[in-house]
Amino acid sequence: MEPPGPIAEVPIAPKGFSSASLAPVWQLNAYFLETLAQCSRHPAWRGSAWEIALGPNLANALPILRQELSRAPVSLVDIGVNDGAAHSLPGIHDARVPSPPAFLAWDRAAQLAQTTLTLTWTLARSDLVAASIVLGVQGSEAREIAALGFHELPAISERFAGAVRPRWLTQPRIWRRLLRCPDRTITSHLPPSGVRILQRQLADLIPATPAKCLFDEDRWRRRS
Repeated sequence: MEPPGPIAEVPIAPKGFSSASLAPVWQLNAYFLETLAQCSRHPAWRGSAWEIALGPNLANALPILRQELSRAPVSLVDIGVNDGAAHSLPGIHDARVPSPPAFLAWDRAAQLAQTTLTLTWTLARSDLVAASIVLGVQGSEAREIAALGFHELPAISERFAGAVRPRWLTQPRIWRRLLRCPDRTITSHLPPSGVRILQRQLADLIPATPAKCLFDEDRWRRRS
């Protein structure tokens, strides 16, 4: 599968949740799931935090669920923007660049970091609330990213390459549910995986940044 195309070519809808604006996120998710499939075949994958989170059945589940999961309205890639001092934007140029796991090639990690950061930058400049929800960043981080110059993104994204990881890496239960091969007679009462992923994302974001604050901040930014 080819890397996601140039993000600048995809228009962002005002509300940030149209098919046009989510298309790059779906492409990023599909590319990341393909990356996970490749990583799972590397010897270093066995026993890693990624295998613990995603489970031993990843290779069998992905071919069945890849299309459905990739179209989640949330980025499945986390680059650690919310990690605090370790990867915060202030002083990021002075931070030590950690290496990605042995099973994830540096060029692939750097590509995922740059694509994710560029998506966040593009969407945050149009719709702060959508950027926070879709890319999983708090409002303050979304504003900092939106304030960056486009020319700064490649160098800054390189500093995040070592932090690339699946979202909810420390919450294996979420991935076990998402990667469970569906039995429609059992799961027909459940909402689609995309809805469940969005609910999970909101549950993570709202305790730290109340939804009302996100909307109030975005309205203030649009008026200023």
